[in-house]
Amino acid sequence: MPTVQCKECGEQFSAEAQACTHCGAELASKKSVYTWLIPLLIILVVGAPFFFVGSESSRTPEEKAALQEQVEAEYRRKGLEQTGDRNK
Repeated sequence: MPTVQCKECGEQFSAEAQACTHCGAELASKKSVYTWLIPLLIILVVGAPFFFVGSESSRTPEEKAALQEQVEAEYRRKGLEQTGDRNK
């Protein structure tokens, strides 16, 4: 019969016991990989749409046009072309 060592008192006792036979300390439950993997996958599946839906898609066409105007004005102010030539 395999034995384990109690983390509280250090005595050896049966691995099949739920608690130490000497001091009564409960064994730490062994958690499988699935205990953490399944909730993580659920969070990822449920949370992914919220992560990928950014503020860009929630803007109205008027807001998008205004933002584009601001970007173009900034490019003109800096003397850059819209092609991304930022080395001038």
